[in-house]
Amino acid sequence: MTNLALVGDIGGTNSRFGLIELGSMNVRDVEVQKNDNFASLEESITHYVKAKGIGELAAASVDDIGAAAGRATAKAAGVVIDDINIQLALLR
Repeated sequence: MTNLALVGDIGGTNSRFGLIELGSMNVRDVEVQKNDNFASLEESITHYVKAKGIGELAAASVDDIGAAAGRATAKAAGVVIDDINIQLALLR
């Protein structure tokens, strides 16, 4: 099992993703992506993890800064990334 977690901040124009090792607060491999370049959040995340050569994540937390406007914040554990799908076990 990997010890990497995906963290992300989804803005209105750009999304920012990075990786942390479990137990650490140091974010590495930060990448900013233009939201208009992707059809969905899943496509954007898939692009990021494939570009980093990641096949498995221990956890993920993606925050939508528009949550105060009614959009949901998603957090996931046990993220599995395959060639087609990102499967998230959503925690509320």
